[in-house]
Amino acid sequence: ASLFFIQPLLPALAKQNHVPIDNVSIIHSDETAMLAIGLLFTGSLSYRFGRKKLIVTALFSGAVLTCLCSTAIS
Repeated sequence: ASLFFIQPLLPALAKQNHVPIDNVSIIHSDETAMLAIGLLFTGSLSYRFGRKKLIVTALFSGAVLTCLCSTAIS
């Protein structure tokens, strides 16, 4: 859900910043790339710290970052 919540905002961001929608869609592409890069490291981290601890930490930090993102766009 955190990966795709930005999609409905893309037209508004393009209009507000006076740029084409193609340029604003790079936000979603970057987000997907960062997710792929992050997944390269989560396997080894889950063996070291435990899967449950890693999942709880990821969900909590994802929720905090999602809340912070809502305050960044104004």
